[in-house]
Formats: sequence, structure tokens, C-alpha cells
Amino acid sequence: MRILQIIVQSNLRAGGAVQLFRLSKELVKRGHYVYTLFDDDPDYRNHFAIFDGSGIDLNFLRMHRVKPDIPTIKTVKKLRSIIKKGRFDIIHAHKGNAVDLVWLATIGLDIPIVANIGAAFQVNYFQSFKYRSAGIRRIIAVARAVKDVMVETGKIDPGKIEVVWGSVDTEQFHPGIRSTLREEFSVPGSKRVIGFVGNPSKRKGLQYLIEAFEQLAGKYDDIVLMVVGVNERELGDFTISNEAAKSRIIPCGFRKDIPNCMAAFDIYVFAGLVNEGLAGTLREAAAMELPIVTTDVAGNAELIHDNHSGLAVPPYDASALARALEFLLDNKDKAVQFGKKARDFVVNNMTNELRVDKIEKIYYDILAEKQL
Repeated sequence: MRILQIIVQSNLRAGGAVQLFRLSKELVKRGHYVYTLFDDDPDYRNHFAIFDGSGIDLNFLRMHRVKPDIPTIKTVKKLRSIIKKGRFDIIHAHKGNAVDLVWLATIGLDIPIVANIGAAFQVNYFQSFKYRSAGIRRIIAVARAVKDVMVETGKIDPGKIEVVWGSVDTEQFHPGIRSTLREEFSVPGSKRVIGFVGNPSKRKGLQYLIEAFEQLAGKYDDIVLMVVGVNERELGDFTISNEAAKSRIIPCGFRKDIPNCMAAFDIYVFAGLVNEGLAGTLREAAAMELPIVTTDVAGNAELIHDNHSGLAVPPYDASALARALEFLLDNKDKAVQFGKKARDFVVNNMTNELRVDKIEKIYYDILAEKQL
């Protein structure tokens, strides 16, 4: 097959772009031609060194969010030219911006589109019309929760939506890695590390995790909170009223060595508030066999089954986070058991090979239907 994979992202920091790379790399290994298209920003070209030697055809196009304006028209025209020249069998558009552009660029062209949706957003009228149209042959939802929202709010045929969980590289994320993070930040082995990986945006819920940590800091003098993805300046934007707790919150800044970071954690917390499909860092922490506390938003509970493979708590509730963390701190055997079950679930359901098997089958099914 000749496949176009497209996303309106200019770097590999976000999960959608990483998932596109993993999918494309495996498809090339299986003998397919894969043309990838990313947003063009020269400042981030160094991110794409991992494509070297992969066999993936890496390309860039300056892409704009769809608006009724001249830049959008120019982008759509350029994209349409690429599509016509590429003679693609399948176009796989990752996230809403890419879906919008591809849908417009292929009007009148008989090229099947697969739309990959990674967040549980309500579907408005325009989106519903687009997703129900004949041009988009399949929708891949990264969690059952995403599918349910699309069906309920967009009135989209559930048979058109396939649930394919995002993948984890279980050779990269696994227990037993010797971390250098504690040494780097002078955290002794006698301390227990509660870990967070994410950006400082409000929707990641870091403020609630900080408040939960403040509630626990007085009771446990051996815990620290390591915040990966947030630097010291950004941490200063959060309210930290307890000075004793503040001294034990360590901002680690943006990092590329996430397995190394997670290997330093004793507990992982995902505190996100809204619009998650199934968080990539949650899958990675589970693959690391870490005891996990997650907020029960969108599809996260599809991986972390409460009191079985971790603990799930309501969003916007620092006290609930604190109680869940306290349970794990006080019940080491149970915490270890949760971590093992979480990894088992990932290994059995969320490897890259399993994900690509499902998506490749979707492609073949679409092409078979096209021949009818």
C-alpha cells in the first residue's frame, strides 16, 4: 500500500506525533510505502533525527488551522497537489486539524480517509457532517470513551468507529531500568518519589497534585515530588502555600529520557482534568510497572481499573488524590501488585505490534470495500 500519514504538529514532543512515527516505522517494515507529512517549523527539525534509516518518507508542509481565509486555501491547494501526485491508497489523518485539511483537500478525489481521534471532545455540527461523510471511511478512536462521545454527540454510526488503543514501546519502557535522575537532582535512595510527567497547562491538573502533596508532606517526611516537563519558572506559576512541601517539589524541566525519569519514581500520578483519550504517559508508566494513581477522565479507566491495576479518583479533587497516594505509601505489597497488573495489561493489549496489526487490517478492509 501507498499510505499518507499526516499530522499538524511540528515536533515529536506530543503523543500523537510519536504514535504516528511508531505506526509508520512498523508499516514500512511490513513492506508498505509511507509518506509522512508534518507541520513545517525549522526550529524543530532536529526532533526528526529518529526517522533516519527508518525507510519512512519524511516531509514537511506549513499547515494552518482551517479558517475561511487565504492561508487555509493555499494550504489546502498545496496538500491537494501532494495527494494527487502521491497516488496514495489510504490517507491516515491524525487529530482534528489534519482531518479538516485532508477532508477539504480530497473533495472530488476517491481516496479513503482514516481519521485518528485522540481526545473525548463533543462533536459539533460541522465535525459531525465531516465524520459522517463518505470521504472518511473509518474513525480510529484511541479509547472506548472517545467513541462513546462521538456516537452520542455527533450521531455517528458506531460501526464506522474502531477503538484502537495507543501503543507503548515495551522494550523502551520496562521495569528494571537503572535511573540517573535521582543522582542528577541529589535525591537519596531513602526518599520515596511521587512522579509526574506532563506540561504545565491547567488541563494536566498539576495544581491538584501539588495540593495533594502538601496534604501528605507533614505526615511523610520521606516523600518528594518530581515534576518532569515543568521547569522552575513554570512551577512558580502554581500556588504552593506550604514552604516545607515546596522544598520537596523538584521541577525537572523538559526531558527526552522519559524511561530514565520514570525509573526513578516509586509512584506515578496522572492528574489530568478533561479531554484525554487515554493518556500516553499513563501507558508508559504502566509499562514501567509503576503503582499508578490516575484521575478517572475519558479512557484512563480502560487501563487503570480501580483497585485492580491502580487507583482511579475523580478529577479536580486534591483530597482524593492525597487519599489514594496515602494508600499506596502505606500498602507497599498492594502497590507492587497494582504495578504488575498494569504492565500485564499493557503487554497484552497495547504493544506497537498489536496496534499496527489492527490498523493495517482496517486499511485492508477499506480497500476491499472500495472494490465492491
